[in-house]
Amino acid sequence: MKKQSFYFFIIFLFLSFSFTEIKCQVQGIDTSEAKEMFDYLQKLRQKEVDKSDPLLKYVGKNSPLLFWNDTLAKVAEARVLDLVKYNYFDHIDKKGRGVNYYIANAGYNLEPEWTENKKDNFFESLQAGAEDANAVIYDLVIDNGVPSKGHRKHLLGLDDWNLKNIDVGIAYYRKADGDRCDYTTYTVIIIARHHWE
Repeated sequence: MKKQSFYFFIIFLFLSFSFTEIKCQVQGIDTSEAKEMFDYLQKLRQKEVDKSDPLLKYVGKNSPLLFWNDTLAKVAEARVLDLVKYNYFDHIDKKGRGVNYYIANAGYNLEPEWTENKKDNFFESLQAGAEDANAVIYDLVIDNGVPSKGHRKHLLGLDDWNLKNIDVGIAYYRKADGDRCDYTTYTVIIIARHHWE
């Protein structure tokens, strides 16, 4: 009798776990969220999202396709790790450098005048605290509190400058146990180009 009860208990556990969706949250760099963000942003720019998507109304007429760039992704990862390590949230790091400096030093060629000022950022959007990829994109496109709507223009290519930026690298970081940072998540999105044209 005890043996039979034990088997029923094992079968019950197996069935319980088989029908329960277990979603593990990655701590640290989460490349799957970064990929999901890229895919969603690409579909949004091409108007290939559901018609009920609240961000669709912000998309321009001629947003070009984006191309994943491993160099920019590595810069985005380094930037997001720096934000976490030094617990700040700014386009200029603690050394007084902006993303243009890091992009060029990683081997992604930029126009020389784009790196003259070490603090310059022509290509980076930051977000902190969003639960997942869609929430990051939503927050940056809505761009509350930013009168210029610079993040929206950057992500969707809505002005002459941003329309020509087509290379992208994204990093998403989820706070790990022991991290001493203010936010639970951090995102760096870099959308750039090499030359004026």
